[in-house]
Amino acid sequence: MQKLVYFQKEQYDTREYPLELSNTRMGKGYLDSADHLVNKPFSLENKNAFAITDQQALMRKLIFPEAFPLNERYHLRASDYNLIYTFMSKLPPESDYPKYNPDDFWPTYAKMLYYGRKKDAVMDQNIRIFNKYGDSYGFIIDNSYFVDFKNKIEYFLTAVVHSNDDGIYNDEKYGYEDVCYPFVEKLGRLIYDYEKSRPKEVQPDLKRMRMDYH
Repeated sequence: MQKLVYFQKEQYDTREYPLELSNTRMGKGYLDSADHLVNKPFSLENKNAFAITDQQALMRKLIFPEAFPLNERYHLRASDYNLIYTFMSKLPPESDYPKYNPDDFWPTYAKMLYYGRKKDAVMDQNIRIFNKYGDSYGFIIDNSYFVDFKNKIEYFLTAVVHSNDDGIYNDEKYGYEDVCYPFVEKLGRLIYDYEKSRPKEVQPDLKRMRMDYH
């Protein structure tokens, strides 16, 4: 039986949060809302901004909250962490809600920092990747925590890659397939091979990262 466990009315923050950003212009032109070419650099002002250092700090605090002072930790319960870990590492075929179309969301769909964007990538059943990725304007980012249960490996890896050969934005002609995805796949494999061969004085206890996906 389904029941409502929590309800909160919609709300929004009316405060303004000005950002003092630099290097917000790039390229040599862009297509405007009418698909007309504007021959001047594309501006990222008023776009979403989330510094890579902040993203990495967020990931570290999520995975190892005990490594931070109490006043720097998130106000989350053990069950909250478990929920977050589960959905960060769950694969599309393991999801019942939502139910994903396998033609559009294959098993390794969101795990670029190891599998790239290959639909036929062979999955390593010993590896779980807890991550958040995104792509826009020729950029891709993958912020990840890797776990290999068999070989006792764990590490953080974050990468941002950009490709736009013609310097024009909003034309959807970026180098995702040719540059970005192959690069992060090779980077992820390279770091994994290094971590697998690197001697470790302390073996990690990875039991808490084993999630129930059913």
